[in-house]
Amino acid sequence: MLPDAERVGDNGLWAVPDGTREIEIEGRFIGFGTSRSAYHVRHEHEFASAGTKCQACRWMEIRIFDDDDVFLVSYAGRTIIPDEGQRYWTATAETEDELVDLLSGQGDRGRFFSKPARLAVESARTVIPEIGDAYDEHPGHPVRAR
Repeated sequence: MLPDAERVGDNGLWAVPDGTREIEIEGRFIGFGTSRSAYHVRHEHEFASAGTKCQACRWMEIRIFDDDDVFLVSYAGRTIIPDEGQRYWTATAETEDELVDLLSGQGDRGRFFSKPARLAVESARTVIPEIGDAYDEHPGHPVRAR
């Protein structure tokens, strides 16, 4: 089972899903963010249909692990909808700046952080303050992006 926000800062041997395989990483779990909502929106039936956004039915989770050599970012596309599968993929970064840049996105109005990425970085900065420094200086930071 993947760790949640309550486990941020814990050390361990973590089995992280990546597509059809698992990656084992021994180190600290340093960040967690999710777009999950407790409230269903935009649909009349029990579950959202294909193409309908409802973050109680489908959501993203981002986890950050640190093994002192590399940051491993775990992305999970989660769903409660029958016949839809969970999706998992990973990426790595070697420095705090690379990690923060990896978690940012590019849109029509420049760099930005999705809700789960922002929450993951904000929790990671409580464990490794240098991640917060990189986030504060990043062009996608909510204050800088205005």
